[in-house]
Amino acid sequence: IRNEIKFICVVHINKTAGKSFITVIPGNSIAKIGGVEMSLSHALYFADTGLLGEEDFISATVVASTGIIPDFYGNVDIDDFVALADILGDLKYDNEYRITIELEDENEKVTVPIGTVELTGETLKALLTYEEYPDKNIPYQVLIDISQTMLDSICKQFKPNIISKVRSMLKYVETDFTASDMNRVSSVFFSYEDSQKTALPLLGGHEKINDAFLFRINSTASVKKFKEFLN
Repeated sequence: IRNEIKFICVVHINKTAGKSFITVIPGNSIAKIGGVEMSLSHALYFADTGLLGEEDFISATVVASTGIIPDFYGNVDIDDFVALADILGDLKYDNEYRITIELEDENEKVTVPIGTVELTGETLKALLTYEEYPDKNIPYQVLIDISQTMLDSICKQFKPNIISKVRSMLKYVETDFTASDMNRVSSVFFSYEDSQKTALPLLGGHEKINDAFLFRINSTASVKKFKEFLN
């Protein structure tokens, strides 16, 4: 999700092995630009205005953190991500923490209760922007759980009879994946539902850098973890 990047979602579907996983690289991960450590969100700004470019920087981050070389790239801002949730519809999410937040553009407080909730655009935006959890590790798990919920719904809806719905979703995403790519890789998407699928959090820990708690990814251990799952 762009505009002060919230997170990078990585989805790997291995049709041959019958295994799939999803992981998330949070926006508060530690990245390095010009030898200076900063959050991934800030590093993306410098990459986008430098020689590397946004897409190449994100791709390099994914490879370094997971060992996975991306086949396709998608970039979406938070408002369009929320719109995608409304298009998908019927999204159920098991929320473990009651939150109340005032959304800046809504000028009203939104409360998300504990339990199974419908993941509407408003609810999704509240969960993605809330920062007052009692534990700094909770937002990361929330990102993974939300990503898993939306991925499951998207893959269920990637069916030949609703290609038009796929096109309607793509218009919200800046991506190199086109509707014509659907014909070439559709069997991979169709294999997701029957695959052994799981969410694999990155390994690492939080550190305080310049008065901010950032997440330092243990890339070596994380890449090993993903390879072991796929083997």
